[in-house]
Amino acid sequence: MTERRLGAWNDLWKPAANATATNYEFTVIELHVPAKLDGEGKTSLTGKVTVDPATKSIALDGYATLPVVFKAVKRRTN
Repeated sequence: MTERRLGAWNDLWKPAANATATNYEFTVIELHVPAKLDGEGKTSLTGKVTVDPATKSIALDGYATLPVVFKAVKRRTN
């Protein structure tokens, strides 16, 4: 979660033309990264924020239907 909305200072973070932007003053970034495959990330720029009761964490409501913002996300091992 960021304390300010992505794109608050510039126009670099805009939803795609067909997506409706939310009015949150912050941004939640949710990443789904499998152990051995590339993952993806989506944001609250076009999705509603909710509490996931199963994990007791902040999540994006309807994650599966939101547009992908971050592609080819990988785990980093040290």
